[in-house]
Amino acid sequence: MKHSQARNIDEFIAEFQQDLRHSKTIVASSVVSEKQAETDNYPQSLFPPVMQLFCSLGITRPYTHQAQAIEAILQGKNVVISTGVASGKSLCYQAAILNGLLSNPGSRSLLLFPTKALAQDQAKKMQVLAAELSKQNPRLPSIYSGIYDGDTPNELRGKLRKQANILFSNPDMLHLGILPNHSLWSVFFSRLKYVIIDEVHMYRGVFGSHVANVLRRLKRITAVYGIEPQFIFTSATLANAREHAEALAEEPVELIEYDGSPHGQRHFLICNPPLIEPALGIRKSSYLEVAGIAKRFLETGLQAILFSETRRSVEVLYRYFLDDKSSADKVKTYRSGYLADDRRQVENTLREGKLQLVISTNALELGIDIGGLDAIFMNGYPGTICGTRQQAGRAGRKGSTSLCILVAGANPLDQYICQHPEFIFDNNPEHALIDPNNSEILRQQLLCAVSEMALKNGENYGFLSFENIVGHLNSLVDEGSLKYSNNRYSGIVDRKSTRLNSSHRIRS
Repeated sequence: MKHSQARNIDEFIAEFQQDLRHSKTIVASSVVSEKQAETDNYPQSLFPPVMQLFCSLGITRPYTHQAQAIEAILQGKNVVISTGVASGKSLCYQAAILNGLLSNPGSRSLLLFPTKALAQDQAKKMQVLAAELSKQNPRLPSIYSGIYDGDTPNELRGKLRKQANILFSNPDMLHLGILPNHSLWSVFFSRLKYVIIDEVHMYRGVFGSHVANVLRRLKRITAVYGIEPQFIFTSATLANAREHAEALAEEPVELIEYDGSPHGQRHFLICNPPLIEPALGIRKSSYLEVAGIAKRFLETGLQAILFSETRRSVEVLYRYFLDDKSSADKVKTYRSGYLADDRRQVENTLREGKLQLVISTNALELGIDIGGLDAIFMNGYPGTICGTRQQAGRAGRKGSTSLCILVAGANPLDQYICQHPEFIFDNNPEHALIDPNNSEILRQQLLCAVSEMALKNGENYGFLSFENIVGHLNSLVDEGSLKYSNNRYSGIVDRKSTRLNSSHRIRS
């Protein structure tokens, strides 16, 4: 494939598949046909100013899943929206929040995101919507929104606590900074209407089990004010989206999963690097192979992301491009560990079309707005079917043809996929599993709950009856971690020792 003359993604795909060198490495391919948008009317329960707002932005008719989700939310149901990447899930809760503010200007909404970058991205979009709504409706009381996380200046925190209608944060901050100081948040909690939990598929395993307990503690606090917040979840495609959301919220949740959004033709190729020592079964490095493909792609002038699993592998891949002066300025890296301003700059330049290729860990797998991309390259299997589809779905946002090329590594799982591509083409995504009642996790979270507000003898904790937790409480009393007097359990806990998961940190 020497000196590609391709100038669009269709030409690149055709040349790649016909090229004598690369065509021999293609072990499997899949093509998903183009899909047209399926739209519906906005629900009649949505106030005209909100409809007019989205119509003025060019969204005259929502996708079917958006209309269905908005209708369910406005009926007071908890919902989980489990549709594809770039299917407009955020519009569903944006419309509901703004609609709620029209009927009750003092209402509050809490939006939780697994990364700071996502919170910042969504906060900017909401601020634009709120400003436009206020502009079109001058009599509407001003809508105040903001981000409350570890980077929020101290002088701004008090104002956010008392005035913010829409608060963007993350589970760690809710656990460490908000719930322990709930008395300072009395105005916010007494008016809390919606709790939005974005990218809920991220909350699984130990981390998800802790988050489920944080939500138990949140509901315990809001109950003091007579508030039962409504939960809105968004998720990548999961095999058990409803069950997972219900396990987190401990409430019935309605599933919205039929995706009415459009997409162009999607090509997915699996490539196995050529053998360099056939007798030993040694293949060319996936790093060299995927870098070579990406360098050829740069000649088209199109945009792509090259995903790699670890921070170190991202930097190693970047060095292959630094050696080529013609491509060095077209390529940047993106991962946690960089300064927030540097990451924002990469996001902006990619969105503006000034970058052709970003080499990233799964930090760009989530729904940060980075504009329309043409291709995705993967240095090895991401580890899950859900993650694979999330990464592949970052391309083709403009409804045009998109390409994803997975270059297999030498490890047994990647080689198995080369022999059995149906594993990722035909199988359903994985289940997200949590166990919030795990003994060790439950003990830590009970310590936090009791330190926030004394637990009365006979009081339930979430779905757990007092009989289910009294053994843990008495054990903590015996250890000296809690005190028991006047039929109450009380105590103070060091929050830093009860982080949600030491292996998971909220990424900027």
